[in-house]
Amino acid sequence: MKYILLLLISVIVLNAKDNEPLVDAQQHLMWGVCTEQTNPDQTYPWRFGKSFCDNSYKYGYSDWRLPRPQEIQKSIENGTLKKIRLGSYWTSSVDPKAPEDNALAVYSNGHVHALEVCGAAYALCVR
Repeated sequence: MKYILLLLISVIVLNAKDNEPLVDAQQHLMWGVCTEQTNPDQTYPWRFGKSFCDNSYKYGYSDWRLPRPQEIQKSIENGTLKKIRLGSYWTSSVDPKAPEDNALAVYSNGHVHALEVCGAAYALCVR
């Protein structure tokens, strides 16, 4: 009976690797999505997306935030975020041309664009 239980625990531990966070070793960043699924679940207005990341507790860490535009662009370019769903992803930056109304977002292809803060985009948290 001990051996069966030990074997079961070993299998569970080995399978846990599938739920590890994505790590961009080049930028020393950890993305708040697991290796099995790189798609956030829903879209948010910018302030809610920012709050979602700021208040997240994942993988034992609480220092999550929205990424800077360059961080998400480089992680898309180097393949760390190669499986993200098509759409826009919030960044921590506001649009310098209209900081009250727009925030910067990044398309899944790495292109930065301005999006109204009341619009909807995915919140992909990083630390």
